[in-house]
Amino acid sequence: MLEKITPDMEIIENESYYNRLLMYKGLKKPEELLNLDAPESDLDALLNTVTQGYGVGNWYL
Repeated sequence: MLEKITPDMEIIENESYYNRLLMYKGLKKPEELLNLDAPESDLDALLNTVTQGYGVGNWYL
């Protein structure tokens, strides 16, 4: 399924899921997906961190 995923795809939404697919494909490192410096007031950044953290956790599991 990952064969069709490429780094040059135009992503309109769900970029966090796209980045996880790139990680699963070996094109991104797990630590590249986590932004632990996001301010607590930036809810979008926090949601992205949780989404990416779930994917990274699964990667290591």
